[in-house]
Amino acid sequence: MTLITTNPFPRADIPTMEGLEAPGAAPAGEGIQKVIYCCSLRPEKDHNGAFFQDISEHNAWLASMMQRDAYVHSGAGVRPLYQFLKHTAEEDTASKIDLLIIRAHGRAYHSGCMYFKGDRLCLNTDELKRQERTKFEELLRNAMNNGSQIVLESCSAGNKSASNFAEKLSKAIPQSKVFAFQKIAYGPKQIFQDKELNVIRIIYNSSPEMTSGEAIKDEAVIYQAGEELTGQPAAELSVAERVAAKTASSRFFHEKILSSETFSSLIPDRFIEKIAPGFM
Repeated sequence: MTLITTNPFPRADIPTMEGLEAPGAAPAGEGIQKVIYCCSLRPEKDHNGAFFQDISEHNAWLASMMQRDAYVHSGAGVRPLYQFLKHTAEEDTASKIDLLIIRAHGRAYHSGCMYFKGDRLCLNTDELKRQERTKFEELLRNAMNNGSQIVLESCSAGNKSASNFAEKLSKAIPQSKVFAFQKIAYGPKQIFQDKELNVIRIIYNSSPEMTSGEAIKDEAVIYQAGEELTGQPAAELSVAERVAAKTASSRFFHEKILSSETFSSLIPDRFIEKIAPGFM
């Protein structure tokens, strides 16, 4: 298998892979065990380098999937993801997506530029035209395979103290299990799969390494059709995060005040971590 990558926002300090190709759907046919799409949303807005400081371990995991007959497409940006979803949903010869990994900064109410207004999935991005943003949810639903999985590598996107983004996404895409973190995630994640390459659990660091060299580890929550399957207790939600969740349906407030890149450029990380750890 070939690792297909798309990076419309190349930066000198971001490791890239050779062989960039236009995003097309995975071809149908024998020999493909799983279709995996891994996307870093808005990498040019990665204000603290969380997704590009060290991606060697992440790329090694993708490479191991290719060795096990998975079709892997690794992209950066919203438009390549939209195009891949469109090809997959609309082409008769395309194989549907079995595993979609979204890597983006998040909070309880959003993952990157994606958030919900009521039950409708919205996108805060200029990469797509208005009609494309409107069509995104339908394409995502039609592109995901039955029994598929969506992994949200976004801090707090599955926090059970709120009507969170992962819960709402699982209702919008009921055929997919949605994996998400209740807390802030630090460093690499451990993804465990069965012999059919289905994700069964994800372990992440919910604290930076302490002086002893150990970090607190937590397990991702799992939602399907709005139901949380692990039975974990709800993690604490900060006052700031509760305010953000309550105002998340306001697109203006999301775009102008609460988006990660805007908020983080105005208030230092150390201040956010001290008074509102759920924000990042």
